[in-house]
Amino acid sequence: AYMIKKAVFMISFLSFAGCVFSHPHVFIEPQVTLIVKKNFVEKAVITWIFDRMTSSAMIEHLGGGEGKSLDGKKVKKIKDEIFPGLSQYGYYTFISIDGGENMEIKPRDLDIRISEEGNLIYEFTVPVEREAGSKVSVYFEDDEIYTAFDFEQWNISVRESGGGEAEITVNTKERPYANILEVEF
Repeated sequence: AYMIKKAVFMISFLSFAGCVFSHPHVFIEPQVTLIVKKNFVEKAVITWIFDRMTSSAMIEHLGGGEGKSLDGKKVKKIKDEIFPGLSQYGYYTFISIDGGENMEIKPRDLDIRISEEGNLIYEFTVPVEREAGSKVSVYFEDDEIYTAFDFEQWNISVRESGGGEAEITVNTKERPYANILEVEF
């Protein structure tokens, strides 16, 4: 009986331990602006707003204390060492046109700043350069579940220079930790 209790305890403990380590530690609120001419999607301008705790830790890690600005050395380190490392995860960014395959994400024009509230912000452009027949789908996800993206319907907008209306809907069925926002033209 003692061995059975011990085995049940160990199984319960290990099951709980797995749950403890598989939750997000970094929280990002992404914002997306699709730049569109008629039904041609030129690019997506993506802004990541990190939570305050992560922002503080990252700034501290970069050798800065408190403060609401980043010096050139810190920005260079993020641009040259930290941000490129996200390429192995596809920058946690998934964009598809008309239900096709997710496109390869090749960000450019990275801008890094700190908000007045102290949140670290990354802003970058993803060239899309594709005709969209009817739908563009965008979502953010970390398969390892260390990063959570709070991506809601109000976090995406369309700047269109050719008229037309875009309807934004949320597909919550396919991803447990990521809303898929769909823009229909």
